[in-house]
Amino acid sequence: MAVREGLMKVQNILINRSSLFGSGSDPDSNPNIPRSYRCTGTRTTVPAQNYHQQLPLGLFPQTLSHCRHLQILSVRENQFNGSIHEFLGSLSELKFLDIRGNRFTGTIPVVFANLSKLEHFNIGHNWMHGNIPPELGRLSRLTFFSVEYLYPATGTVPEILFNISTLQIMTVLGNHFTGHLPRNMGRFLPNLQGLYLGENNFSGPLPASLSNATKLQTLVLASNKFSGPIPLELGSLPHLRRLFLGGNMFTNTPDSRELSILTSFTKCRMLEEIYLSPNLLNGILPASVANLTTTLWSLDLSYNEIEGIIPLALANLTKLMSLDLSFNKIKGSIPPNIGSMNMLQKLGLSGNFLEGSIPNSVYQLVHVGNLYLDNNELTGPISNSINNLTSLQKLYLNSNNLSSAIPPALCELKDLISVYLQENSFTGHLPLDVGNLAAVDKMDISVNKLTGELPVSLSKLQRIEYLNLSKNSFDGHIPDKLDGMVNIQIIDLSHNKLSGEIPKSLKNLHQLQVLNLSFNQLEGEIPSGGNLANLSTESFVGNNALCGASKFHLPACLDKAKNHKKARHMTKVVVGCAIGGSALLLVVCMLIVVLDNRKRRLVKLVESWRLFESSQDSGWKFGIAGKVSTKADVYSYAILLLEVFTGRKPTHERFHGDFSLRKWVAEAIPVAISDIIDGHLLKESNGTETERSAVRNELLVMIMKIGLSCSRESPTERMDMKDVVAKLKRIRQNAFFFEE
Repeated sequence: MAVREGLMKVQNILINRSSLFGSGSDPDSNPNIPRSYRCTGTRTTVPAQNYHQQLPLGLFPQTLSHCRHLQILSVRENQFNGSIHEFLGSLSELKFLDIRGNRFTGTIPVVFANLSKLEHFNIGHNWMHGNIPPELGRLSRLTFFSVEYLYPATGTVPEILFNISTLQIMTVLGNHFTGHLPRNMGRFLPNLQGLYLGENNFSGPLPASLSNATKLQTLVLASNKFSGPIPLELGSLPHLRRLFLGGNMFTNTPDSRELSILTSFTKCRMLEEIYLSPNLLNGILPASVANLTTTLWSLDLSYNEIEGIIPLALANLTKLMSLDLSFNKIKGSIPPNIGSMNMLQKLGLSGNFLEGSIPNSVYQLVHVGNLYLDNNELTGPISNSINNLTSLQKLYLNSNNLSSAIPPALCELKDLISVYLQENSFTGHLPLDVGNLAAVDKMDISVNKLTGELPVSLSKLQRIEYLNLSKNSFDGHIPDKLDGMVNIQIIDLSHNKLSGEIPKSLKNLHQLQVLNLSFNQLEGEIPSGGNLANLSTESFVGNNALCGASKFHLPACLDKAKNHKKARHMTKVVVGCAIGGSALLLVVCMLIVVLDNRKRRLVKLVESWRLFESSQDSGWKFGIAGKVSTKADVYSYAILLLEVFTGRKPTHERFHGDFSLRKWVAEAIPVAISDIIDGHLLKESNGTETERSAVRNELLVMIMKIGLSCSRESPTERMDMKDVVAKLKRIRQNAFFFEE
């Protein structure tokens, strides 16, 4: 009985995450409760421990129905669940109700409309659903109304809510509300400071009457289906600070060549943030954009249809910290005076038609952390001055026409996290100090013209998760110690000229999910173990000298005994016709075709050999100025090799002037290899192509490349006989695998 009497005197109940239930929390210290709601006299409190034994965990206590004088009820961010009992409608003195962030279910109770003295109403972030009862429009003293992020709430927002003249904050964010906003909605909201209607399904035009809410500071309408022009009358809101209208279908004012809404906003002298991305805004950026208030720190016009050039006057916004004009239809060049916007931390110009070089003034933006210039038509180099951008974290220069070498100064940016330089025309080597980019987690420099060996310092990139260097012309070996990239998940080194064996250390990359080494010149055994066991044939295709497990559709790696047996078989074939080192070179090449064409094409080999003999009889010269030269020897047999495999003599009628047998072959490979090879060598015994033709063509391309290399005009540029024999031995090994 004493407990019940105590409850009847309770005025404030606050339950936070650290106390399941009780009145011990001091409302005077709670910033969520307006000072006018806080009790100032003697307050009767009931110790929390008196109630722990009476409350089923998680359910809202019905004993609150005895708190007839309760004015403040705040149980936000707890684990209460179940439906809200209608007894709350009997708490006639209640002024402050905050049950945000629980798990209450069911619909929004109509009995809340009985709380005639209620000023603060917050039931957001619960699992309730359904419509907002129109009866809540009777709460004529409301200053704060929130039903945001329910499970979700649906239907339309009752028009009567927009008539509560005392409202200061109204938020229905993150629900499924539909319908149009009332045309006269702003006429009865003289005290409105924040209107949050984003992330719903509202549609139709934005009422110009909203400009009557002259105290409005924050307007959030993002992620809806609003359409039509943005009312120019919004420019008359003197206290407007934050404007979020993105994710709609707003258009420019009809018949206006300029983006007129920006001119209208120049009258809002307290504006701090403008977000209009994405929409359907077109027109050009007006020079009047320079007159936007100096309080503006963020301007986002990305993902629209803005045309024209970037006005030089834009650089007058020297207090701007974030500028995003990405993915519009802007042309011209980057303003040369953009460096005067020295407070910029984000510059987004991606996805336009910008051309010319990156102006030097860009490298004066010493505070910029995110630089997005990708997907344009920019040309020229990256300046060495890029090391001035000491705050840079994200660099997007991909999909342009940038050229020249990647400056080593780029590797001095210790805070760089993301580097995207792909799809340009960068040349030269990857900077040796690339490993100094210790913070990098994503790097893509694919589809360029880089050459040389991969820097060993790549192994120092311990935070990197994604590395793509594909479609360049890197050569040499893959560095042995890439296992220093302990967080790497994706490596793409495909379509280069990398050679040698795949480092066994790659099996130590425990986070590795994707490894693409396809279309290189790698050889030897594919390492096993670790995450390499999860890879497929796509990771290694196009490396003709690799061997490994059968799942990779590659030949098995032969042991020494098998190799010796193959060598003996090879000797038997060659010894009958070998008449010197150069003859052996030709025989090895011809053997590859014999293995593919088997017995029925053996006649072709004999015919080719006779051709070889006749060429000696007809006076082929192997020396220069009367002196024996292995370079001349190589050249003679290179021409003979091309002749044998194409079936065309150098004196064929189609070859005249500068167009020679060699040039014909060079223009055809690798794509049109089948068009230049003698048809007798390509036909199978049944006269049809087989599934092995692709592999055969790869072997033929390798042979023809040797012929081209050995027949270069300058003897000093021709391959050495020793190198030729080594390459042909590798081709011979592949031919054995192909035969099997």
